[in-house]
Amino acid sequence: MLEKLSILRQAWQQPDNKRAMGGIHALSGFDYQFAIFLRSVINRIYNAIKNDELPPLSDSLCTEAISDITELTPEGLLYITQVKLRANVEFGKIFSEFWEIFELAKHVIPGDEDKLHFWLCTSVMSSSESDIRAKFRSWAKKEKVSEMTASCLEHRIHAKVVEHPEDQILHILVNQMRDDKPEKHLAEWKGRLLSSSSKGKFDEAVGRIREELIEIANRVNKPEVPIYVWQSTDRPPSDVVHGDVLTGSQPWPRQLREGFFAPRHYVYDDLVEAFTQWRETLSDTTDVSIRMPVFWIGGRSGSGKSVALLHLLANIHSQENVRIFWLQQSIQYLPDAIRWAVSLRKQGYDTIIAADDPFAPATQQKVIQKIGCNVKGKIKKYEKRVNNLSKILKENGFKFQEPKGGFYLFPEIPDIFRDLGDFMNYAHSGYDPLLFVPGPAFSAHGGEKYSRHIRLSGCVSEKESGQN
Repeated sequence: MLEKLSILRQAWQQPDNKRAMGGIHALSGFDYQFAIFLRSVINRIYNAIKNDELPPLSDSLCTEAISDITELTPEGLLYITQVKLRANVEFGKIFSEFWEIFELAKHVIPGDEDKLHFWLCTSVMSSSESDIRAKFRSWAKKEKVSEMTASCLEHRIHAKVVEHPEDQILHILVNQMRDDKPEKHLAEWKGRLLSSSSKGKFDEAVGRIREELIEIANRVNKPEVPIYVWQSTDRPPSDVVHGDVLTGSQPWPRQLREGFFAPRHYVYDDLVEAFTQWRETLSDTTDVSIRMPVFWIGGRSGSGKSVALLHLLANIHSQENVRIFWLQQSIQYLPDAIRWAVSLRKQGYDTIIAADDPFAPATQQKVIQKIGCNVKGKIKKYEKRVNNLSKILKENGFKFQEPKGGFYLFPEIPDIFRDLGDFMNYAHSGYDPLLFVPGPAFSAHGGEKYSRHIRLSGCVSEKESGQN
């Protein structure tokens, strides 16, 4: 099929040499189109490497010949793509080009025109795919396209929305391939494609990118890159149902996507508003010594700060074209994230770096090791507190999962207590009441599943807590 693509490509260019570079000239002025093309290249090559297949040849994906992007898929299909940044597109011109290519294919590669599929790719879509096909039918009728051709072509027209192609590029490089220099490669590859646009050497540029991606994938001693690049899919589902409660570990975007957390819009809406107002004040800042503005979410232990941060990041990413680097508690990699952010900022991309609980003792010990200081953290004393608390709970009939590095436990109260109210009366009696968060606070609708659970924190010293 690669040979058929070459025939169609030459036939499309032959009537007018301007066609050979027309797509490039239209493409070179728009960063979005270059990012879409680079995303397609990286995605194709990465999927082949992941599946232990031979990475596709560079000429199976081209931009300078047929429409904006032409791709020969592993299944032997030809995808012809028109790339538009905005939704206010002139459908008549798009349909006209699709029809022209389809008619040409019927003549130069007869019998294979049924393998052509036509895509409209944009960052924002105001029309559904069915609406676009309806517009095509109206256009075909107006242009007196035969019913047979119109019907055949209509079902080959598709539409897709790609909001942030750079995020998907960084996702593959960082989250999947553990590349420690993604910002460098993104800038170099886009620059290489841009410089080759005036020389008609896209195939050569794509070939070099292909070789470098294979080199990154085959790197034996890959550096640890615990930084996560936020994706458009990292947002809570529309409906949250009852499920397990996350215990013993910090929350991650995956749990956000899977609906682990109860909706608390009354909290998150106020947080988004506070963040928006804070960002608006940054333009009024005159202190040149402020190099990296910080938005801090504060609150008591166990109040939901970590989950609130995830919801805030999801909201920001859905509303703005911004790169988000999520460090979780790996604050020791902040210098790497800043280096990436500075480089991307120079390329015109806004960037946010997010970290969860950066001053936790275990986190600070990692920072100390990262910068090479000869200082021993006092991690053992925190482990001792949690271990002592766990031992006491076990001895008194509480059931729970052992924490893995966290300070929190989520035990179920023993059967000797009638209900949570009965336990609360006992725990709050005397001169030294036990402080805890009731389990229903962690349920989506305050349901029954965790009506016999409590959340405890091992942050208080043994002397203060009187663990005995």
